[in-house]
Amino acid sequence: MGKIKVHNFNLEHTLESGQIFRINKDNGWYYVNAQNKFFRIKQGSNEVEFNGVDEEFIIYFFSLNENLPKILKEINRDKYIGKAITRYRGLRLIKQEPWECLISFICSSASNIPRIKSKLNTLSKSFGKQLLLDNHQL
Repeated sequence: MGKIKVHNFNLEHTLESGQIFRINKDNGWYYVNAQNKFFRIKQGSNEVEFNGVDEEFIIYFFSLNENLPKILKEINRDKYIGKAITRYRGLRLIKQEPWECLISFICSSASNIPRIKSKLNTLSKSFGKQLLLDNHQL
């Protein structure tokens, strides 16, 4: 089990934003299947706790090494962006593999998040390999 301090990061905003869909939440933990890895993660007040991957992967995957305040300052040019920044403070861009991103985009056409998740789970069961963590499967 690993833990790292985080700043300017909101795990819920990031994982529930529609960037990725192979996630489930159970008992406060997010179970994430991405980049051929299966891990769980949860956020405390100023840290994240995770299992199944190393700290380097968490930092990379969630762009935790990016200077978010600087980025937000650069893009905050009108009232709409300002409202989005305020409402979704801490949302980070996920480093998703291009193939996974493409398939997710194709499945998202004229759909909603629950349906996209269902389509991707079906594709993964048919063509992917089974990954287990703490009796959870995605």
